[in-house]
Amino acid sequence: MKSKTRRWVLITGGVTTSAIIGVAAAVVFGSGSDPNKTPYKPPPTSPNIVAQAFLTAITNGDGAKAANQTDNPPAAGAALSAQSTGMGKAVFSAVLKGGSGASLPADVTWKLPNGTPFTYTVEIGMQQVNDQWKVHWAPTVLHPKLAEGQHLEFRKAIADDAMLGPDGTKLNPDVVPPALMNAITASFGGGTGTDGWEVGITSASGFVPLAGEKPAVPDKITVTIDAAAQKSAQAAVDALPQGAAIVAIDPRTTEIRAVASNKALDSNPFGGQYPPGSTLKVVTGAAALQNNLVSAASTPVDCPEVATVGTRRVPNDGFGHGSQKIPFSQAFAESCNTTFAMLGHQLSRDALGKTALQFGLGTDYVMAGTDSNTGRVPPADSDNLQVEDSFGQGNVTASPFGMALVAATVASGRQPTPTLVRGKAAEITSGAATPPSEAVLRVLRTGMRECITYGTGKSLARFGGLYGKTGTAESAEGAHGWFIGYRGNIAFAVFVKGAGSSTPALSAAGQFLSALS
Repeated sequence: MKSKTRRWVLITGGVTTSAIIGVAAAVVFGSGSDPNKTPYKPPPTSPNIVAQAFLTAITNGDGAKAANQTDNPPAAGAALSAQSTGMGKAVFSAVLKGGSGASLPADVTWKLPNGTPFTYTVEIGMQQVNDQWKVHWAPTVLHPKLAEGQHLEFRKAIADDAMLGPDGTKLNPDVVPPALMNAITASFGGGTGTDGWEVGITSASGFVPLAGEKPAVPDKITVTIDAAAQKSAQAAVDALPQGAAIVAIDPRTTEIRAVASNKALDSNPFGGQYPPGSTLKVVTGAAALQNNLVSAASTPVDCPEVATVGTRRVPNDGFGHGSQKIPFSQAFAESCNTTFAMLGHQLSRDALGKTALQFGLGTDYVMAGTDSNTGRVPPADSDNLQVEDSFGQGNVTASPFGMALVAATVASGRQPTPTLVRGKAAEITSGAATPPSEAVLRVLRTGMRECITYGTGKSLARFGGLYGKTGTAESAEGAHGWFIGYRGNIAFAVFVKGAGSSTPALSAAGQFLSALS
């Protein structure tokens, strides 16, 4: 009995083991039911669901997810990335319009960065891939006019520069002195315009606009200040410790090229009034020529070291020619006070004032962009005052701007019409006058050239073709220094307040011209 029982257990154990093995074999070796060996087959989708998923992913800024809804993820991903960059901060949204099957329409709206909506309709082609619906990739699913290699782009339509320099390029506002720039913008506006916008198709060949708004641009303003001349003039006056100014004008057009003053000067170069000293001898010389006191540059004149004219004792600055007569042009070049005092004393009381107007000195202008005061040469009310006026003292006053007009008139022979904004020539409200004749101007030019070659301006003789006249003017503030002149297409006046002599003005003129050479 014991042995039978033991055999039964063994048999039972064998049967049991065999049954377990059989079950295991059925699991391991069964045909087609192992999830680790059979590819996953997603549930079927509809075209609408896939198309909506595609549009939703673009709306959410997930270009990679949107691309995976297409049958060409690499191409779609690249195009979506380019579109995202091109459209920047514009916001995308789209709505399927219904339909079913292989082509689904959708209304697309971009809210552009400026708040403007940009709308259009696309057709989203659908295609089955391995029994699954996919967006059939083509650039037209993003915009109906897109082709391969193209993308949408939003950009500003920049307004053209409305404030220009004399060369027609954009004016750098830093070139123009702040006070002058403020006056111009107050009269004409800032000239910046208002930018527009445009959205379109960008490709390697360029940009094709689809929609937009053109920029609004005010009338163009050409400010006549020249960057090189202004920079040079500013550097020249900034180098001086005294208050100083330079005004430069193109004598052919009388367009203003530079208006510079340093921080030490407490007046506006367009309006500050100072005695012009011997620079006024240009006017006195013209009056003497027009009143037949002098007939040519070679006309002999007296130039003693000291002369009593009327009751006024007039000295020269340490020189004279005694009883020897010298040519008028030499007396001009050497700035002989006694010569001009004697000539001026012979003129009528209003002759200097009338002649000054021929050079724009004392003329009243209404000039677009700024106020101005050229100066005053009123009739003398005494012989002594007439004498003093003749060499730029007495009650004669001028601004650097006014004396620059004098130089420009000698150079051009035309009545000055100073212009700061092109096309807006100054209007003469009083003091209009015909310029001196060419014959008179030729004599003045001879004297101004000799002033540079051997006269009081000889320190500037290195500048070929320069014509000029120095001036020193006594005042309660000390002697002011002046130099006026022209060279090529620049006529100018240099003023140095309380300089003691014309030497600092000559120095500043040299620095100004050197930078322009």
